[in-house]
Amino acid sequence: MTHAARLPSGGVVLTAGRKAYRIATAIEPVFEMKQMAMIGHRFEPVVIDTTGNFALDTKALAALDWVDREQVDIANIEQGIELLRMRPPEQRKLLLIIPAAFSTFASTRARARIAPAVKRAIGEMGVKILFEIRQLAGVPQGRISEVVSLLKPYCMTTMGHASAEPRAVAALRGCGLAGACVDFDGIKGGEALLEEHLGALSSAAKASTGACMIQGFNNLQQMALGRLAGISHASIKASAMTVSHV
Repeated sequence: MTHAARLPSGGVVLTAGRKAYRIATAIEPVFEMKQMAMIGHRFEPVVIDTTGNFALDTKALAALDWVDREQVDIANIEQGIELLRMRPPEQRKLLLIIPAAFSTFASTRARARIAPAVKRAIGEMGVKILFEIRQLAGVPQGRISEVVSLLKPYCMTTMGHASAEPRAVAALRGCGLAGACVDFDGIKGGEALLEEHLGALSSAAKASTGACMIQGFNNLQQMALGRLAGISHASIKASAMTVSHV
């Protein structure tokens, strides 16, 4: 049985069976690559297994039960909006990228929680919302298009997440998405190989969805290579800015 409890400090602890997870939120800066200008923020969920005190990686997060992942996504969204609201207006940018699993966005129950939080953020901070739909592997195009339509009233646009392979990015074609999001996979082999790798992802994204965003670059040098490779948008890891609610 899954139980989510809000802490007095505003954080969330998720209890799933014998496991307990502490949900934190990292606010990643988002850049438009042509001008290398910061234009927004992205909420990255950081899920800590309290038993071993370690953060779940992307694979472990994707392996969570749908109900547990829904709780993680909702907590990440609500915490992220609250953290951003606490910042001075001059430190807030216009675009807000909100990631969640396909199963979360497809859930009527989850959308009923997400919609009011997003509407408040738009009304109070004047932000524009971009939903990032994750865990799309194996989901039929028709179902993706259906969920994209359900999200339209609450956002400026939607993007789909894919693994760092051109074939996976190309599979997003025809789903009504405005772009492809890919996690930076830390490929080794030097700058030339990295630029080639990013260029292949960019080409696949432009052909299938029109735009390509790379998430989680480690430094500005990698971002510069992404710009040369044709990446349209990118975020840098915000580990130094991660806020964990204990």
